[in-house]
Amino acid sequence: LQSQLQEAEAHLSNAEGEKQELDGKLDQMYAENKKLTAQLNETKEKGFKSLTKLQSQLQEAEAHLSNAEGEKQELDGKLDQMYAENKKLTAQLNETKEKGFKSLTKLQS
Repeated sequence: LQSQLQEAEAHLSNAEGEKQELDGKLDQMYAENKKLTAQLNETKEKGFKSLTKLQSQLQEAEAHLSNAEGEKQELDGKLDQMYAENKKLTAQLNETKEKGFKSLTKLQS
């Protein structure tokens, strides 16, 4: 009976040592978990800030693009007007040349 008691005390002592070791590992795991959670939250926050910044830049770029498209349409309209004016002036010039040539030919005759 005495030897069984000593054996049980030895097992209990071993079990207490293992428990203390496991408690230490558990504390380390909690600390590591806390550290990783903090890093994850920081990464999420940085990602959110980056996403917000990129969305803002995208909206800004879209606004610039919209303005540029409006300006392009305006310039296209002016270019069309200039082509029409150029065509009109070219026709007038050709008509004037033709009249001048006919007048010159008449005078030379």
